[in-house]
Amino acid sequence: MILSQEICSRYTDAELVKLSATDMDYFSCIFQRYEIPLLRYIQKITMAEEQVAEDILQDAFVKIWKNIHSYRSDIKLSSWLYRIVHNEAISYWRRSRVRGGGRTELLSEANTSWLKEDLESANETNQNLNDAIYSLEDKYREVLVLRYLEEKSYEEISDILKIPEGTVAIRLSRAKNLLKQSFQKRQNHP
Repeated sequence: MILSQEICSRYTDAELVKLSATDMDYFSCIFQRYEIPLLRYIQKITMAEEQVAEDILQDAFVKIWKNIHSYRSDIKLSSWLYRIVHNEAISYWRRSRVRGGGRTELLSEANTSWLKEDLESANETNQNLNDAIYSLEDKYREVLVLRYLEEKSYEEISDILKIPEGTVAIRLSRAKNLLKQSFQKRQNHP
């Protein structure tokens, strides 16, 4: 049985994890709470169509359900969920890159302000920005997506990617520098 949003909203994440361990109905609350942001994250990181992203999410939630007993309350539930979804998404993404799969657009006019401010790239089109981000190594694209598109804190990114917060900061800085270099090359060699 799927519990209503009203019932689900009565519980914190920690309470839902405990209840889910003994009653699967409460697991539906976790799914309802995190389905949309996790699906959006999958689409951004994998470049997958919606149906494929939904399949990845379903596989991830099966793993989450199977491992609900291993959740450690010393990290945020959202970070733990993102970590599992991240692993599923990256596995798919790597397989699809080998097969030459398609991609979705990461950026829209509304979510590029961070990039335009930091990189002074107001003249760049969203298509150019998307192309530049997709050309980055996985480790740089991942931190950009998590930080700026998913609005995760350095601590959350650290938990999700299982890297130190200092490494998160370094990768973000390098990713921005690589994007800036890409834009400068494009301006010098149109």
